[in-house]
Amino acid sequence: MAPEVLAKAMEPFFTTKPQGKGTGLGLAMVYGTMKAHEGTFDLHSQPGKGTEAILRFPHSRVEGPAPQPAAIPAVVETPQAGLRVLLVDDDELIRESVTPMLEILGHEVTAAPGGPQALDFLEAGLEVDLVILDMNMPGMSGAEVLPRILGLRPEMPVLMATGYSDHEIAPLLKGRPSVSSIRKPFSLKEIQSKIAAFQVQPVSDPRS
Repeated sequence: MAPEVLAKAMEPFFTTKPQGKGTGLGLAMVYGTMKAHEGTFDLHSQPGKGTEAILRFPHSRVEGPAPQPAAIPAVVETPQAGLRVLLVDDDELIRESVTPMLEILGHEVTAAPGGPQALDFLEAGLEVDLVILDMNMPGMSGAEVLPRILGLRPEMPVLMATGYSDHEIAPLLKGRPSVSSIRKPFSLKEIQSKIAAFQVQPVSDPRS
C-alpha cells in the first residue's frame, strides 16, 4: 500500500475498491475487535514488498489477570448489551457492514431496506429498543419516516444517520428528546458511544 492508503486503511468505510465492490470495514472491524479484547493490531505495508498484519493477543485470563491498558481502548465494554436494533438504510453495503458492527457490540439487528419496510415491521409488532434511520433514502426519506415511527412508538429512541450538516438536521431533533443524530461515516466507537448515550433499556421478551 502507498503511505497515504496505509494511513487510512483501518478507518471505517475507507476502501480503494470500486463503488459497490467493498465496504471499507474489514480492517476497521479487526482493529475494533482486537481493542475490545485488549489486544493490538499493527499494519505494515510497502509498495512492491507486501503487507504484514501483526495481531497481539493478551495472555489467557487463566494464567492471571491481564495488566490494565495504559490508554483507553478504541472500543470499551458496552453498558447496554443485547439491545434490539432496527437498522433502516437503502444501501445494501451499509446494511451488510453496519450490521456486524452492531453485532460486535452485542446487539441483535433487524435490517430494513427502506422506510415502508421498517414501518411494516413496527406495525406487525416487531419489538425493538432502538431505530437507526438513514436520512437520505429514495421514495421516503428519513425525515418522512421519523414522525411515522414516533406515531407508532412515541418514546422510541431513534438515531438519525446522516451526512447532512447539523443545522439541516436540527429541526428534526427539536422537541424530540428520544431522537439524536450521528454523522456518516461513523466508527465502531462512535456508534457505541451514541447508543450508550441513549441509556436504552432492553424491552422485555414475551417469550422469556
